[in-house]
Amino acid sequence: MLVPEVNAIEEIELKKGNRYIVCDGSLEDIDPGTWPDLFEPEFIEKNGLATSTAAGRGPVCFFRWGNHKLDLRH
Repeated sequence: MLVPEVNAIEEIELKKGNRYIVCDGSLEDIDPGTWPDLFEPEFIEKNGLATSTAAGRGPVCFFRWGNHKLDLRH
């Protein structure tokens, strides 16, 4: 079985209060400093951005922002 090649992300870690946010710093049009609400499930739900949700070790919300398909895992 062939495994598809996956590009590594440019991982950056941000601290917001007592929480840490890890995101892909190479996404130039998503600035976590400017858009901290993108990392809040309530903001995504309130603005109708979610395309689907899933459960795992914790809730996962899939959403679109601009041309990006993103997921938020808590």
